[in-house]
Amino acid sequence: MHRVLSIRHDAHAWAIVVGLCLTIIYKLGVGDGTFPESWQYSLREEIDDFADWLSATFAFILNPVGDAVDAGLRKLEAALLWMPGIAVIIAVFLLALRVSGPTLALFSLLSLSYIGGMGLWNSTVATVALIGSSVVAAALIGIPLGVCAARSDRFEGLLRPLLDAMQTMPTFVYLIPVLVLFGFGRPSAVLATIIFAAPPIIRLTNLGIRRVSPEAVDAARSFGSTSRQTLYKVQLPLAKPSILMGLNQTIMMALGMVIIVVLIGAPGLGKDVWLATKRVDVGLGLEAGLAVVLLAIILDRISYAISQRDAPRDGSARESSPFPTTFRRLGFSWSPSSWWYLGMSAAVVVVCVVLGRSVEALSDFPRPAWIHFREPVNALVDWMNVHLGTITNLIHGYVFLYGLKPVKELLLWMPWPVLILVVAWLAYTFAGRRIAVFCVLGMLYIGVVGMWAAAAETFSLVAVAVTLSVAAGVPLGILASRSDLLSAILRPILDTMQTLPAFVYLPLVIMLFKTGPVAGVVATVVYAMPPAVRLTNLGIREVPFETVEAARSFGSSPLQALLKVELPLALPAVMLGINQTIILGVGMAVYASLIGAPGLGLEILEAIGRFDIGWGFESGVSVVILAIIIDRITQGMSRSRIR
Repeated sequence: MHRVLSIRHDAHAWAIVVGLCLTIIYKLGVGDGTFPESWQYSLREEIDDFADWLSATFAFILNPVGDAVDAGLRKLEAALLWMPGIAVIIAVFLLALRVSGPTLALFSLLSLSYIGGMGLWNSTVATVALIGSSVVAAALIGIPLGVCAARSDRFEGLLRPLLDAMQTMPTFVYLIPVLVLFGFGRPSAVLATIIFAAPPIIRLTNLGIRRVSPEAVDAARSFGSTSRQTLYKVQLPLAKPSILMGLNQTIMMALGMVIIVVLIGAPGLGKDVWLATKRVDVGLGLEAGLAVVLLAIILDRISYAISQRDAPRDGSARESSPFPTTFRRLGFSWSPSSWWYLGMSAAVVVVCVVLGRSVEALSDFPRPAWIHFREPVNALVDWMNVHLGTITNLIHGYVFLYGLKPVKELLLWMPWPVLILVVAWLAYTFAGRRIAVFCVLGMLYIGVVGMWAAAAETFSLVAVAVTLSVAAGVPLGILASRSDLLSAILRPILDTMQTLPAFVYLPLVIMLFKTGPVAGVVATVVYAMPPAVRLTNLGIREVPFETVEAARSFGSSPLQALLKVELPLALPAVMLGINQTIILGVGMAVYASLIGAPGLGLEILEAIGRFDIGWGFESGVSVVILAIIIDRITQGMSRSRIR
């Protein structure tokens, strides 16, 4: 064992020596560490030509589809806006009351009333129409694909990497191909949302059908059922809870796109948040962002309650009948009381519609009753900007001078062949040969297409932000594990940091730290730190109490018990939290371009603004490559540390 460790230590030492020698030789001979321009080759013209050919060749399909989606979405918005707000609120209240109970019903009533009172009802309706159409389309596509994947291992093997790419790829990258197909507008927004939101329902449909008991399938076939009858009468009914849970996750992921798709012409609450960000209006952004959060909670809780009510308690399939199946998903058992509740609910909603359309006072939320808190919030932000300016300027200077600047200069100073070899060596050591080859080819692609400097900017931002997140998050998690009070105080704060759309607090970051890379670092830290805090707290709390007591009984101090016993045993959870922080940091570093952070995200944003498909493709693929490299290497490091 000692000999193996010695060999590994010697190999690492020789690798460092060789790297230093190559660096010295390269710097003496060439001097510049950036990727040589003579090696660069732009793919933009070829990609632009292909995009033009694709859109022109298939215009006879794309144009009618785009027009149909746009018309359908507008009609759905018009229908929802025709419904008086009071009727919609009462309908949601009655649905929540039936599927969950009075708590969710009251929360839905107050939340929707508050959204209307803030004057955001029309934007909320546009958002719901976008989400609803996207989720329906994702379900119509995803459930059949999940069924096919469950019935064919080969098809599942082909589908799995595609779903992995759809879920790990930064959402900015989705915007490039949809612009090629449909241009700016609602159709592109719907397609981008479908791509991002479809994987959960595909995966969980596949999982649900595969988990159906083989004995139940064999019994159906022994009674003469065909494959189709077995699917519809046995497998799908038994897999329905899993499918509905996938639908729940699809809804939540679709909500996560409502702000991103604003960049390609989508209406709704996301547009309000985006305008607030551009105007640096923190109050308006917080109002619209809070509306997004409340809407997400309502849709999540109702869809989750429906999926749980539909789950059979005894593990068997419920009796199927052609008419009530659709309605049973809403929790109705079709007893006389259920029919009575359905009839009374319909009557109440109809009365509300008639009153809302007849009485002008009930047709809309009256403007004098609109509730706004943007002015006090903006006043508070102005006060913070004046009185905390010294602190924020100090933080700005330290982060830039001792974090971003040296990391970026080191990456651009280091010879590009040496940097590629270093990354390949790390990948080979911690992740294996295949990942090492991918790293070499991926970094060569980044250099060839001219994204080397932009990738260095993005990596420096991620490195500094993740370092600060881990440096603050792990100690905070340790303190939370020592104090139930601190843990209880941190829980709602962390929930807010994770559920509040990042665009909501971007204006606040701009007000305090101006635009630029430091503002991007601060926003990334806020977004990426919660997993490090949560999983460190969880990991230490799950260490057996007897183990800690045994260490203390042998004379260990609390600090020694923490360092020698608790942290080593909690290391898997801590490393998982750090890995999740890194992944979130990479994703947020791309969005940080919206507040002036340079790098690959800014390249994508400018490409979208100029409708330059080739440029967007080059920068988008570079982001994906960089994210995969960082993810695979850090995962390998986590596994090696745990061992």
